[in-house]
Amino acid sequence: MSFGAWNAAKSQLEADHQVLYLIDFENKKEGNGIGGDKVLEHLATLDSSPFSVVFTHVCSPDQEQSKATDFYTELQQQKANSYRRFSVMSKKRLSSNDELNALDSAIAPPLKRLAIGHTYRRIADVCLAGFHKGTAHALDQLDAMPVSEMYRAIFERTWTEGASEVDVICRVMNVAQRKGMFDEIVQSTRTKSTNFFPTLKALRCVADLPISEEHSPETAPYIFELHDAEIFDSEIINSMHLPLSCGDIFQKSNNGPKFILLAPPCDLMVRTDTGERNATEGVFVLLKTRSAGEAKEENAQAQRQADKNAPPKKLNIGKNQNGEVLFADFYEPFSVSLNTLDYCVWNADGAVKFNKTTPPRESGMLLEALAKRLKIAKAKCENTFPLEYRAVCFVGGPSDLQPREQPPNGEMVFPLKRIGRLRSPYAEAVLNEYLASLGRPAFEHSLF
Repeated sequence: MSFGAWNAAKSQLEADHQVLYLIDFENKKEGNGIGGDKVLEHLATLDSSPFSVVFTHVCSPDQEQSKATDFYTELQQQKANSYRRFSVMSKKRLSSNDELNALDSAIAPPLKRLAIGHTYRRIADVCLAGFHKGTAHALDQLDAMPVSEMYRAIFERTWTEGASEVDVICRVMNVAQRKGMFDEIVQSTRTKSTNFFPTLKALRCVADLPISEEHSPETAPYIFELHDAEIFDSEIINSMHLPLSCGDIFQKSNNGPKFILLAPPCDLMVRTDTGERNATEGVFVLLKTRSAGEAKEENAQAQRQADKNAPPKKLNIGKNQNGEVLFADFYEPFSVSLNTLDYCVWNADGAVKFNKTTPPRESGMLLEALAKRLKIAKAKCENTFPLEYRAVCFVGGPSDLQPREQPPNGEMVFPLKRIGRLRSPYAEAVLNEYLASLGRPAFEHSLF
């Protein structure tokens, strides 16, 4: 259809929501001011948001998605509402003399991207609606609850156990939001227009169809941001003065090595009534990186070893934005003093340091249990620093983690800082694998 014919029939076409528009973006030969760019701009103004595939020669196949982003940005500058129901196809895909077969093959990836993007948004919209409903329902129920019951469920038990009231309320809201989303998903299946499962089933049938030549961390930085947020808590744990936890990550000064703190989570908890915890020591294991190829080869080599049932001495955790594999190394663990590491909790920057003359102030964010623990530390270090408050590691640890003590002002400074935290269940997985590695059997050497 020519652009002139489309212009004459567009009202009738727009009423049919089953139309897929194939647009030659650069074609402006008809001389009537209408071209592919104008058609795309017009489709973007329609409330029905029809689907379209834009053909263009200004990009190669591996640049199609970045060109779609450029088109989207241009459309955003011209209109208020969002239009993303289009995909871009490079004309350079049409290299075959058999134009019809070439078009079928070339248009498949853009069509799959179009279907994927539309389906993702349908699911996300359902989840968003459920998220809001779950939040509103939780607030209604909590507001209607007798204050005495809320006190027992949230405040009294957290004060007894030494937990954070904020953490508990976040936990309650997360549960309500998750339930709300799943309830909304189930509800959506009862209406044909909102049931996305048939579409998902159809998409699985073309799972082997290539979708793009592009794939690198740079093309999807937010995905890697979410990946990191799922595995790690950031340095915000320091500004919130959160207590030590299994999975806390420390780094030696000047971009030195990183360590993961391991200890039984229950034994790390500081009790409100005493300001004490069951454990006095934890363990540091190294947090390292290696290339994906090295990790794959090491895993394959481990599978080839005779002692296949022996627990591993390394545990892969995830990947960073450089594609390197992060792993916990259990070969060189060493014991650390929890009393000394507590210094990081009282400093908003996570530094492991303590000044007797001007000790850390009791932040309003500090839990009552940690405030008591700070008072205990101040009292014990009033005259001199006891051993458990002036050493990170006692035996077997790196010598360069020793403190820098300044007698004139009584400051104890360690070249160490808390920089983040492994989240659950990753922290527990590292602890469990480390404990399993301690029980590795030692068999007699083979005689043949």
